[in-house]
Amino acid sequence: MQTQFDFRLFIAGCLSFLILGGLMPLFGLALPGIEQAFDLPESGLGFFQGAQAAGSFVVLFAAAMGLSGLRWRTGLIILAIGGALVAWHPTFAVVLAGSLILGIGYGTCGLIINRRFMDEFGTNGPGMVGFINAVFGLGAILGPLVFLALGNNGFACFGVAAVVALMVAPVVKPRPATGTEEPAGGLPKGRLWVMIIPVLAVSVEVGSSAFGPKALIEFGMAENRVAWLVTAFFATYLFARLAMGWATRFVDVSWLMLGALLAAAAGAGLAQAGFLWTGFIVLGAAVSLFFPAFYVWGSRLLGDDPRGSAAIMAAGIGGASVLTPVLGAIIGFWGQGALFPTLAATSLALVVIVTVTRRIEAKAA
Repeated sequence: MQTQFDFRLFIAGCLSFLILGGLMPLFGLALPGIEQAFDLPESGLGFFQGAQAAGSFVVLFAAAMGLSGLRWRTGLIILAIGGALVAWHPTFAVVLAGSLILGIGYGTCGLIINRRFMDEFGTNGPGMVGFINAVFGLGAILGPLVFLALGNNGFACFGVAAVVALMVAPVVKPRPATGTEEPAGGLPKGRLWVMIIPVLAVSVEVGSSAFGPKALIEFGMAENRVAWLVTAFFATYLFARLAMGWATRFVDVSWLMLGALLAAAAGAGLAQAGFLWTGFIVLGAAVSLFFPAFYVWGSRLLGDDPRGSAAIMAAGIGGASVLTPVLGAIIGFWGQGALFPTLAATSLALVVIVTVTRRIEAKAA
């Protein structure tokens, strides 16, 4: 196993995750422009994020089933094609197609980069995976700033992402085999039900960033102030992920997951009560821990089969692809005021599920 520091891998990974992180808030910030450009009902906006999530899910599900031959550079090129279609936006159908294609590249890059950082940095792999996911958070902070710099033009932002992805692609150090490794004993079917946790948790995370900005505007906040609040949301998102590496030395990841869920419910409740800055920032810190905390905990629950990581990612993305349009429909029916109560209720339901799962794990130990 390679243990020396690979500078080219590091740079390409950081640049790629800056792109992936930067795109995350744009899927929320671009909604007002998409709604205006195509005169869409609010219930239809969720399909924009849902298409991206569906593209990512297809790749991750295929990897969980044993697909091999996925390549990082190809993922960046696919992402660029999708971003270019969204930037072009002649019709909403083209925007949806671009979002779907972008999602395929997004999922491919996310899966391969996490795996290569874990494998190719040897004993430093786990720490480097934590670092690269913090870089994702940094990208999520920069995304709204680019949005502001381009005059609140979400379509232009996707065009910039496409160009940068094409520029980064040649930097990537090729690796022939990046698909799923040979199974190490099979996934424990009796525990696959725990995938409901990432399904719901990632839906809360995506829903917060995707629909949060528009909800804040509906609460009376100016669009420029919303962009700054989204930046603050992802700043706490970044710092919370960095702090997680330290916290896991003292607290089991299952407890971190439980605490994050309670904090998310509290943050959503505060936002609904009118404490927009405090509530949304707390929500950002909380949801940032959902995926990495469960990724570590879920890997422990599922054992050492290498398909487990793809299965966890597929569950999260799959949940987002299905439940994001559902959340959009809820908002379309009850209005933007339904967003934060829905996020809080889902987080509290997950508190119950995680508590039960912890007890089952403790009894099986």
